[in-house]
Amino acid sequence: NKVIYAASLGTERLNESEKKVFKPAIERLQHISVREYSAKEVLDEFIVGKNISVVLDPTLLLLADDWQTITKPCSYNKYIFTYFLGEYADKIDYLKKFAKEKGLKIINVPFASGEKIDRNCFGDYQVINGDPGEFLGLIAGAEYVFSDSFHACVFSVLFHKQFFVFKRDNNESMYGRIETLMRHFALPNRCITIDANLQEFTEIDFTKVDKIKKEIRDSSLNYLFGSIHY
Repeated sequence: NKVIYAASLGTERLNESEKKVFKPAIERLQHISVREYSAKEVLDEFIVGKNISVVLDPTLLLLADDWQTITKPCSYNKYIFTYFLGEYADKIDYLKKFAKEKGLKIINVPFASGEKIDRNCFGDYQVINGDPGEFLGLIAGAEYVFSDSFHACVFSVLFHKQFFVFKRDNNESMYGRIETLMRHFALPNRCITIDANLQEFTEIDFTKVDKIKKEIRDSSLNYLFGSIHY
């Protein structure tokens, strides 16, 4: 009994040669689930006789209280947290203006995409060698979160943070999982550009989100345990 849980293709499309490789490998699995609706659409085109499910990312199978057990409190307050895996030099002026209008500092994580030199020197404070607990603490303590990272969005949802997301400049195909996150939880649009007027964006009602999240979490866990015990 082979189960794949919350797989991500990391792309919005597969060419014919890639499909030939994927097809026999995937069809030998008894239970297939993905974390993006776009991935399901791609696989449904050429995978035969399989009911492919869309389930929650594994990070969302835990509750906020579970993550709080490893979260390290942030020593800063009144800040926006910025975390980019793609290029972000073009976003700096926009973020600085927003922070100034709100009277907030900026905490940034440089080198997040693996670069050796960060020429931006961006942020009032920079967290260079934070561990996972500090990363969670920076999100939990933020007034706002700006990112192009799926998991920064996930933890913003878990910790009830108003967040905004940019499409990643060097890999827009990864945006599918963020779109699925917003679709799953009926979130108002959070995708912005540097021309966006944030006053026009609806704030997230986390009471509504938490109710939806519980239903989808229960469904995802039922899928996982049902597949394992098949």
